[in-house]
Amino acid sequence: MPSLPLILCAYDVSEPTRLTAARVAVSEFSFGGQRSAYECFVTARDLATLAATAALPLALHSDRLGLFRPAPQGSFTLGLGCIAQPSPIVYVG
Repeated sequence: MPSLPLILCAYDVSEPTRLTAARVAVSEFSFGGQRSAYECFVTARDLATLAATAALPLALHSDRLGLFRPAPQGSFTLGLGCIAQPSPIVYVG
């Protein structure tokens, strides 16, 4: 997966039903993240699908969706943290 570009996807949705629909759409492409910010490694085609699918349930007057491509040379950590790497192993516990 590291050969694919990293996209950070963040959203702010005010209504619970739309929030659930946005989270489901984004989580199909995500490898990690927090409640409303996800790390996605996607192809250009998948990026277009992600944008269309995630934006579909949103109300444009009150909800927000952001897709960001961070600069790879600008990655750094503060303190003892380490930069997240995609892993072929998924642990649920």
